[in-house]
Amino acid sequence: MGVKHLILISILLMYFSTVYSATLTPSVYKKLEKAQAAIQNGKSDVALDILFSVEKKAKERSMDKAMSWQLIGHVYVSRENYKEAINAYEKSLAQQSLEERIQFNIMRNLGQLYISQEYYEKGKEALLTWLANSKGKIGRAEAHILIANAYAELKNTSEAISHVKRAIALNKLTPENWYQMLLGLYYQTEQYVECINLLKKMLIIFPQQKRYWQQLAGIYINLGKEQDALMILQLAWKKGLLDGKKDILELSNLYASQGLPFEAANVLKSGLNENLIENDFENWQRVANFYLQAKESHRSVNALEQRIKLAKSSDDYISAVKITMSAERWQLALKIIERAKKEKLDKADDLSFLNGIILFELNELQQAKYQFSKLVSSKKYKNEVSQWLEYLE
Repeated sequence: MGVKHLILISILLMYFSTVYSATLTPSVYKKLEKAQAAIQNGKSDVALDILFSVEKKAKERSMDKAMSWQLIGHVYVSRENYKEAINAYEKSLAQQSLEERIQFNIMRNLGQLYISQEYYEKGKEALLTWLANSKGKIGRAEAHILIANAYAELKNTSEAISHVKRAIALNKLTPENWYQMLLGLYYQTEQYVECINLLKKMLIIFPQQKRYWQQLAGIYINLGKEQDALMILQLAWKKGLLDGKKDILELSNLYASQGLPFEAANVLKSGLNENLIENDFENWQRVANFYLQAKESHRSVNALEQRIKLAKSSDDYISAVKITMSAERWQLALKIIERAKKEKLDKADDLSFLNGIILFELNELQQAKYQFSKLVSSKKYKNEVSQWLEYLE
């Protein structure tokens, strides 16, 4: 039995001893004391035997029967037998002989159990009745959350939102999952401005939760506010929260889309150096391309030159050659082509055509002419090389 249930039952029995000792028959009072001792010793079977014997002998609508069913319900809750607990509580209330305050407490327990067993309509009604009649503050926030869950299951999101907000307002140390529930309801009803406001609050309370930074950025992107999204991801990056491949690629692409290719390249390069993304040719090529867009040709070529050994296909080599050609690094481009030819990869025509252009730029005209002459029968380059050859003649 959980400590919480044991304390609850003990408190109830102590309450009976002070308030109901004069109302209960002496024999019932003694039996309830024995049941209490059995419960405290972990002997729930013994307790149930005692309580059922009291219930059978008790008169209908009597205090004895109502208390017996109430305690039977508590024992079943401690054993996680919720269907029997519900049955017991309902029978206790049906006696209509308990003090009003105790009846409302049973109703609260019933509401929780109803919802746990997916009887959402009954559950919310029971808890709403308890809230309307309970004067204390203890348990009110939790009741609102349970009611919100019930309304959410019943597809009444506006009421669900209302009760989550009440629960949060009542609780100084609000559990994180309550905020998550409210956020989910806002998102479900497309209340994106409310999502943004709530996420900003959550980032203050839970600044190390990466997913909230990502969710806020994602909503901004969906609303076409890429600059706001970039600002959020920049802050998350500075905090060291973006440590996955998807995070880095997203931030890099967002920089690029906002006309900041230099920053895009730096983020990618940092991710590569810190082994946060795959150390492969494709990612280094992205770095080189972004630096090239930023007119940082020296950085672009350095990035590619350092990682050309990672090239595995003709397309990798061709991309590398084109980048070095854009940077007018003709000798390096020529070396990449020579290396590609040694690998005996496909797309030899593409490499030969690029080779011819590079040789022309290096003023190696005869060699350029030779490279172009090899492509006169090429379907892809036939027309282009004929023009080149005519020019070279």
